[in-house]
Amino acid sequence: MGDDSDRDVRFLATVLLTAPGPTILYQREELGLGQPRLPRAAMTDPLDLLHWSDGPGRENARVPIPWAEGRDQGFWIGRSWLPMDWPRGASVAVQDVGRDTNLTFYRRAAAFRRSRLRDRPLQGWSREGEVIRLMRQGATVVLNFGTGPVPADPDPAFASGEMGDGALPGRTAAVWLD
Repeated sequence: MGDDSDRDVRFLATVLLTAPGPTILYQREELGLGQPRLPRAAMTDPLDLLHWSDGPGRENARVPIPWAEGRDQGFWIGRSWLPMDWPRGASVAVQDVGRDTNLTFYRRAAAFRRSRLRDRPLQGWSREGEVIRLMRQGATVVLNFGTGPVPADPDPAFASGEMGDGALPGRTAAVWLD
C-alpha cells in the first residue's frame, strides 16, 4: 500500500496507531522494512516452492530482522537459514540511537496513542475524496491518503510528517486534540 519511503512508513504507522481497537505490528514494520523477495534458490518451504509465482509466500515473512550491522546482522553467530539482505543503517542498533528514524517514530506514535488516545472512543468518521476523518471523543484524526495537500489547522498534537502552511500534505496524518 505504501511506496516504502519514510514518509509512507510514518503515514501508515499513524493510520494504524490512531485507529480504534487493538494494534498488531508485524516484524520489520517498526524499522520501515518491507517484506523481502527471496530468490527461488533460497526457498525451502514446500508450499512456497509449489506456488512460487503466485506471490511472496510464507518464507519471505520469516526472514529475521536486522538487530545489528554486519554480516550476521546480530541475529546469531552463524548464518541465517534465509538470506538477510537488508539495507545498511536499517538495523535496530542504528535506529535505536537515531533521533529521526522509523523506529523512534513508531515509539513516539505508540506513546501518543497510549497517553492521549486510549480513553477517547471513536464517535464517528467521514470520508471526503481521499481524506478520512476519525472523530474521537475530544480528538480529530485526519488521514490524507491523497497525493496533494488539504486545508488543515496548524499545530496538531501529533503528525506523521511536517505540516504545510495551513495544509496537511499528501500521504500525511495528523491528530488535533480539543
